[in-house]
Amino acid sequence: MHLLEYTLAVVIVLGLLSLAGFFGWRQWQTLHRLPAQDDLPDEDRRYFRRQAWLRLVGCGLMVILAGLLVTWYLLGPNELAEQAHGQPATPAQQRVVTRSIACVTGVFAVLLALVGLATLDVLAIRRFGLRHYRRIQADRRAMIARQLARLQSERNGHG
Repeated sequence: MHLLEYTLAVVIVLGLLSLAGFFGWRQWQTLHRLPAQDDLPDEDRRYFRRQAWLRLVGCGLMVILAGLLVTWYLLGPNELAEQAHGQPATPAQQRVVTRSIACVTGVFAVLLALVGLATLDVLAIRRFGLRHYRRIQADRRAMIARQLARLQSERNGHG
């Protein structure tokens, strides 16, 4: 493996592990702070709890992805390709190819799962936002109705 490829792999793996650690720690903090927030409606509390667990699963998937990448680079399929120019593959080389294919398949499966989790998160955020937007609209309409009733009663009382 070339130095640039190795460096890039290390940067990607360390980046994945750092992101997973940081966001996992933040979601863990969220889960531990939720019970102390008495002013939070039950529906919002459930939303934040589900969101934190969903994101923790995503962090776990990032750790798995980092592990698959390390495994891929430790198997050394690049060296295998360089050694096998035109020669029939030995059983050991075939095992490396099979394991490499399994790693690549695992990487794509984990990436697909991460995209699925991100989609679920975006949809949950959208529902949360719409629910609060509708609540704000209803509060605004109620406030306008109260003010209109007050103005009408003042006008009728003075008129």
